[in-house]
Amino acid sequence: MAKLYFRLKIEGSIPSSEARSKEMKNEIDRMIDLGIIEDVRVRNGKVFRILSKRMFDVEEKRKWKNGVEKALENYDTKSDYAINSNDSKLGNVSYPTIPMRILDSNSVTIDGIPLMNENTNVSGVFSTEILESYLPQINVKGELVMIENKESFLFADMYFPDASAIIYYSGRTSKRWQKWLLTNVDKVIFAPDYDPVGIEEFLRHESYLQEKIELYMPNNLEELFVHGKKKLYSDQYHILIRLSKELNSTDAGKVLDLVRNHKKGVEQEVIFRPINLNDE
Repeated sequence: MAKLYFRLKIEGSIPSSEARSKEMKNEIDRMIDLGIIEDVRVRNGKVFRILSKRMFDVEEKRKWKNGVEKALENYDTKSDYAINSNDSKLGNVSYPTIPMRILDSNSVTIDGIPLMNENTNVSGVFSTEILESYLPQINVKGELVMIENKESFLFADMYFPDASAIIYYSGRTSKRWQKWLLTNVDKVIFAPDYDPVGIEEFLRHESYLQEKIELYMPNNLEELFVHGKKKLYSDQYHILIRLSKELNSTDAGKVLDLVRNHKKGVEQEVIFRPINLNDE
C-alpha cells in the first residue's frame, strides 16, 4: 500500500500494469470512486493519475501521520510501525533482514572482529542473513556487490570472485541501508536489472555514494538485449523519458540508449545464469 502512495506522490501516476495485487487494485478503485485519482489512456496502455492533489495529501496523512516516505522504511519492531501508522493493522510487520554471501572472511567484520576463516575453508564462500538493525556493526573492506534477483544472488560469487561480499536487495533500500553503505563499505558494485527502473535505482544510490559506487557493465551487455523483454520497455517508458533528459554519456546513459534502441529491458537472470556445479 505504501509503495502505491509513494509512487503516486513522487511521479503523479502509476502504470496499470504495476497495480497487480488485490490490495492495490482495491485501493485504486476506492481512490477513483473518491475522485482522488483517475484512469487515463496513454500510448502504451493505461495509467492511474492523481486528479486531486489536495485530497491525495489528506488521504496520505490519514494513513501515515509521518508521511508515506517514513512508512516505506523497514521497522525493527511492530511497535515502531504502530508509532508511525494510524492503523497498526494495515499490514504485516516483519523483521527485515539482509541475505549476504561472504567471499573474504577477513574483509567482513562484525564489531571490528573478522569472521572466522573456518566458515569459508570448504567452498570459499558462505551465506548468512543479518538483521538490518545490525548493519552499523558490520564493516566491509574491498568490494560489496549488490544484486537484485535472488537466484542471481545465489550464484553471483561465480561472477564476482574478487568481491569481499555480495548482498541481495529488493526494491528501494531504506535510509539505514544508505547510511551503512556510505559509512561502513569501501566500494559498491551495483548490478540491477538493465531497464529504466534498475537505472533509476542506481542513480538514487549514486546521488549520495558518488565515486564509491560503480554500475556493473557486462562486456556483452548489448548482445544480451536479444533476450530482453519488450514489456520492460513499454511499462517503464515514462521513466525512460524522464531519465533521458537528465543523463549524459555515463554508463547509466549507455544502458538507457540500449533500452531505447532495442525497445527492450534485460533482467539479471539473463546475465547471471547458474553454472552447473557438477561440470568438471
